[in-house]
Amino acid sequence: ALISLPVYFFPVMLNMPITWENLILLSRISSALIVGLSGVFLYLISSKFTTEKKSIFLTVIYLFATINFATISQALWQHGTLELFTLISLYFLLCKNQSSKSLFYSGLFLGIAVLSRPTSALAFILIFLYVFRKYGIKHTTSYLVGLAPSVLFFILYNQLFYLSIANQGYASQIFENWKTPFYMGFLGLLFSPSKGIFIYSPVLIFSAVGTYLAFKNKNENLIFKLFALIIFFHLLIIGAWKHWYGGWSFGYRMTSDVIPYMVLLLIPYVNSKLFE
Repeated sequence: ALISLPVYFFPVMLNMPITWENLILLSRISSALIVGLSGVFLYLISSKFTTEKKSIFLTVIYLFATINFATISQALWQHGTLELFTLISLYFLLCKNQSSKSLFYSGLFLGIAVLSRPTSALAFILIFLYVFRKYGIKHTTSYLVGLAPSVLFFILYNQLFYLSIANQGYASQIFENWKTPFYMGFLGLLFSPSKGIFIYSPVLIFSAVGTYLAFKNKNENLIFKLFALIIFFHLLIIGAWKHWYGGWSFGYRMTSDVIPYMVLLLIPYVNSKLFE
């Protein structure tokens, strides 16, 4: 809502009639801008690992060969904001000259992603382990401190408006609704005719090739192995939830959280001889 505020502010100040049609129009403009801006950061991150031409190619895939502009940009879903702040966080995480300051910003923006949609908490935990292994306790502390503003806001907001975190709409489902069999949820998220990632975005099959290359090559950047683990555990957990399919929405909305990681996992493939 805060990111969308400028889009709504000026039309309202210019006395645009407040109708459902106008609200839908403004929401779509806001969502499209959010998704488009996330594409800018996808390009900037890709540029750290591959050529400009290949980075543009990956950005086109991210925006147009996934459900990003097909679904996520069509309304003010949580997913677009999550992807934007996830990519901003990764941009700071992958700074060439890493410092405590940049890792603080990485934790800060990923914390905002968690605030936007709690499912990204899994990525936060795994990236925390990555930072600890690569940079040690000092930089890891900076990364964790970046999470503090989002945690404090979340607690204060819930105490003020809901009296307790337990009063949130999904609180009662945390321990009770993980009932979907593995073959239905996990495999459904990948291959379901109406919800499968590889059905709607078959180009992402090459993310599996990128994963294979990342683990096969010992000299490959550790970050790609991290992306693969984030994708695997996200699919495993979301696939176990009773509403893994995400209702009537078009495509694999429930797993759009991992679109950035899947596209970035194409980098080992496009940099390999297989792509040439």
